[in-house]
Amino acid sequence: PQIPVRPMTFVVDTCPMGTREFYITEPYTIGYPPVIQNESSVRYVLEGYYLNNRYYTNSSVTIYPSQAWFTIYNVTAVYQPQYLVSINSVFPISINGTETTSFNNWVNAGSVLSIIANNVTLSNETMFVPAFYNEALTVNNPITLTIDWTPYYYVEVNSNYPVSVNGVTTAKYAGWVKVGSTLKIVAKPISELMGLVTLEPNATSLALTINKPTTITITYTPNYTNLIITITVVLMLMFVFMIIRTKRH
Repeated sequence: PQIPVRPMTFVVDTCPMGTREFYITEPYTIGYPPVIQNESSVRYVLEGYYLNNRYYTNSSVTIYPSQAWFTIYNVTAVYQPQYLVSINSVFPISINGTETTSFNNWVNAGSVLSIIANNVTLSNETMFVPAFYNEALTVNNPITLTIDWTPYYYVEVNSNYPVSVNGVTTAKYAGWVKVGSTLKIVAKPISELMGLVTLEPNATSLALTINKPTTITITYTPNYTNLIITITVVLMLMFVFMIIRTKRH
């Protein structure tokens, strides 16, 4: 910069847009814009300025030429960087204690957003599970986030006798199953009356892909084949025995 005649007053002006250095010979006012935004998702918000290490909260400062032989004024604007944060969700979530489905705000750099999401159960036996339940998000850059939800369906398996559901033996299965999961059900015949009667299930092996709420009932039908054969054999033996006995007399 051009050097004026003495006395000399030198100004160093620093802000996010850069640094200027110049001499003044008359009062000079430096004004700072309240917001500087060079990008769509990053901005700087004026908080104040330092004048030779003393802090002020004004948006402008007037510097007067000094009567001293040589004086330097260091002016540094203090701007708070902010990032645009966009968080969207189909179902309500909590962000720093406020329930919302759409959060679009400028957030100070370094701030922490506490995001809490919970399962959402609908009346049609469908439950939506969020990608996470509790997340602390430190804002160090612009953020665009969509909360993903996965559907789960309520599934019931009922049987009068134990069956295997995904390897677990039970007569009553009830629970939430993730969409697209496979439910494997194995039912075995039940033997009664020392094997004379067999209760046969309406399905011995099922592999179900769960894409909706599902209720499965395993029913059993008695098979009397062995009993009939046994009775027939006994009657035939009795008949033969009576014939033999009649011939002897």
